Amino acid sequence: MERPTVLIISDDVDFRHAISTRWHVEKKPPVFVNDARASFDLAIVGKTDAVVFDSLRSSGKPVIHVSSSNGHA
Repeated sequence: MERPTVLIISDDVDFRHAISTRWHVEKKPPVFVNDARASFDLAIVGKTDAVVFDSLRSSGKPVIHVSSSNGHA
């Protein structure tokens, strides 16, 4: 079975690292990419430019937006 590809986008390098590090402890972690032009199955997005959301929305793929609960990064 092919591993899914997860796109991680954030202006915060620590965010990308935290997401990928947690998944690497799994037996079969997904493949991680940081380039929005790459093919992906799921996108996880942290703090970034609104233009990124528009381009991801047009992909038709699932997108998870992670933000702070009080609206501040």
